[in-house]
Amino acid sequence: MWRGPATPSGDEELGADFLISSLSAKNPFKRLVVGPPREAVAVARRIGGVAVSDFSGAPPDLYRDVYAVHASGDLGPLMAGADVVVYIEGPIPPPRGVRVIALTCARRGICEEADCVCGGALRI
Repeated sequence: MWRGPATPSGDEELGADFLISSLSAKNPFKRLVVGPPREAVAVARRIGGVAVSDFSGAPPDLYRDVYAVHASGDLGPLMAGADVVVYIEGPIPPPRGVRVIALTCARRGICEEADCVCGGALRI
């Protein structure tokens, strides 16, 4: 699990500064949102990121105002350049070693499959 720097007491702390700086970065490809088309686009729009999904059946009007990447296979190379990946339940699991905010990890066990930065705080 990815953690931030150690606190004065020696405990590790979730990297909130890292997340905030990543979400405020100018490059939207540093913030990926992986999941079903509608949900990925909605979250990408809110955080100024890139929606990554299988858009083969989605109408172009759905994603016209956000960056969208049609991906139905290996996301490793795309995710390797991201600072933060918001993962919403979907058919494409994040690869191990990627810094992930998993919005459905309590239901899908994604935290066991990826390097989740939320530390369980975002489990729903």
